[in-house]
Amino acid sequence: MTNFHFRGAEHGMQSRLDKRNNESAARWQPHPDAQPSTTLNMTGNGSSKRPIQTLPTFLMYPRQPFGGKVNSSSNRNQQQMTYRIDECCHKRRLLWMQQHLPIISGILVATSYIPSYPVAVFWSFVPLWLHWLKNPEPRQVFISGWISQFFLTLVGFHWVAHPAHEFGHLPWPVSVLVLLGFCCFANLHIALSGLVWSFINKRLHLNILQSATVLANLTLLGEVYFPKIFPWHHGYVWLWAGWEGYQFADIIGLQGLSAICIFANALVLWIWLTKKNIRTRITAFAAILALLISFNILGSQYGKKWKVFDSEIKIL
Repeated sequence: MTNFHFRGAEHGMQSRLDKRNNESAARWQPHPDAQPSTTLNMTGNGSSKRPIQTLPTFLMYPRQPFGGKVNSSSNRNQQQMTYRIDECCHKRRLLWMQQHLPIISGILVATSYIPSYPVAVFWSFVPLWLHWLKNPEPRQVFISGWISQFFLTLVGFHWVAHPAHEFGHLPWPVSVLVLLGFCCFANLHIALSGLVWSFINKRLHLNILQSATVLANLTLLGEVYFPKIFPWHHGYVWLWAGWEGYQFADIIGLQGLSAICIFANALVLWIWLTKKNIRTRITAFAAILALLISFNILGSQYGKKWKVFDSEIKIL
């Protein structure tokens, strides 16, 4: 009799566990109206796609509360409403993600210039170019490039409002409007370089290395030939930061030093997108750093002859 009761209790416990598992399995199911995920071509090359999941394959929602009916129409309407709200919020997050990389890039470029120390001068364009590779359509490229150059000018040339007020004798509200208008076109070559790249990429289907090289060359060309009210480039930061590589300015010019900064951005972008292993990335970045240090050491040795003079003048 004891044996019989023990087996019955074991059977009852197993039945309750199976029932609970079945309820849990029925409770969490993919929503029937959920759409499959979409992918983006990271490189713009149809032969080497790198899929990136931008939307969830399915969203998990409870079918019914414990003890409720599985096919409740009111509960199903609530599920659909929840799914639509979450999908709308997710799209808004994606929209914000599409804009924050260009803004970050513009701020990095502006804060890597005089009078700030150029911490990010060798990778400040990478967030913007990464955004362009993810969104290679010409319209999106131009808008994001315009946003980036707007924030670059707003942070780097914020002082324009002061001379407009001081020397133009304009009220402060009008001076601020002058600054905002100046931000709309001052560095438009950044957006135009991305626009040209997008048309080239659309026709030739460039890979990552080719895109990085084309972007660097177009940015450099825009920096040289685009008309500016206040000309600037990244070559000045070498002298400001005291990097001895500026000693080579008599050979390659300050524009050549700026080209080194821009092509370093392209190299960092290529390493970031092609080297998946963290150790490999660190090794590649260390190699770039070693090259820059070696360039400065050579500049220091090259500039020694300019520090020794054949005569001196003593002033009382």
